[in-house]
Amino acid sequence: MTSFSCFYELHIIQRRCTEYLLANLAETYWTQGRLREAEELEMQVMKISKSVLGEEHRDTLRSIANLQWYQDARYKKSETISRSWIANMWRRGKERLHRE
Repeated sequence: MTSFSCFYELHIIQRRCTEYLLANLAETYWTQGRLREAEELEMQVMKISKSVLGEEHRDTLRSIANLQWYQDARYKKSETISRSWIANMWRRGKERLHRE
């Protein structure tokens, strides 16, 4: 084994470990409700996985699915907040009309 191939293998191992750690941290953030940070980390995981393993590898596909899950969760949370805000503003507007 040449020194280059040994270095290359160590580089791949290091990237896979980084990918694994980032994915675990993203999941932790997601369970804490830190959806934006989870999404950002999962985006990094997907990029690493694509570059190291290729687009069709099962781990790459899993990271893409996780990223979609985080984006959906963040969208639903934003939608809930928006609906709550709109309902609150609607209620306030109706209360003002009744007072006047």
